This record gives sequence, C-alpha cells and structure tokens, in this order.
Amino acid sequence: MGWGTYFNTDVYLSRMLFSDIDDVNRKIEENNKSIKDLSCQIKMIGSANPKDIMPDEWKEEPIRWISNEIDSLLELIGDFEREKARLFIYSDHLMSDEKDNIVINWKELKKFYIKISKNENLFDPSSKEQMTEVIEHYKNKK
Repeated sequence: MGWGTYFNTDVYLSRMLFSDIDDVNRKIEENNKSIKDLSCQIKMIGSANPKDIMPDEWKEEPIRWISNEIDSLLELIGDFEREKARLFIYSDHLMSDEKDNIVINWKELKKFYIKISKNENLFDPSSKEQMTEVIEHYKNKK
C-alpha cells in the first residue's frame, strides 16, 4: 500500500436532493456545462473590442470593466468547481457504500408522508423528526 493522506469529512449539499447516483452525475454534468459556458464568455471578452461590449457608463474605464467582468466570471467558475468537488465526494460515498446507503425517491417519500400524516402542507424534508418518522415507515414498507 502506498502513502498519502486519509481524511473523513462532512459535506453539506445545500438545497439539493438526489434520488440516486444518476441524479448526482447529471448535476455534475450540468456544472461542467456551466463552467464551459463561463470559460467561453471569458474568451469572448478577451478577444472582443472593449468598446463593442462594455456599457456606456464604463466608457472612461474599459480596463476596470473588463477586469471586474472577468473576476466575476472566474468567481462563478470557482463556485461551480467547489460544488462539483462536493458532488464527487458524495458520488464516491454512494458508490463505495451502496449496501449501507438508503437511496430515497423523494416524490414517493412525499406521497408516503402525505398518506401517513393526511396533510400535504406539513411535509418538510429539513425536519429531522419528520424525516426520521417517514424513513422508518419507508424502510418498513420495502
């Protein structure tokens, strides 16, 4: 066995729910497409005549406008790359531990919760108590 660094981490994917690994892979591909589109925008800014692409209020400072635009686009690329890295970690987790993972179909879970509680408006996936109750029923159903 070689040498390296081993670590455990907690990764939080804010406002993202996935029913299976294919959903995670689709999201990774969406991020790749967004990164490619932003890279193309940077290339277009770099190759265009500044007078043709910048707003009138920036005519006195074209270099600062170009710099601000490129900084903004690079920051977006960084955001997509960081999200993609967290998605890869989650994807690896799903693939390495399939027998211990419960992959949840969220639409089915919501229907199941409505059936249990008789109230559609109360479904809140962020409620740990609700999700524990629903997942227990869901596991027993399978």
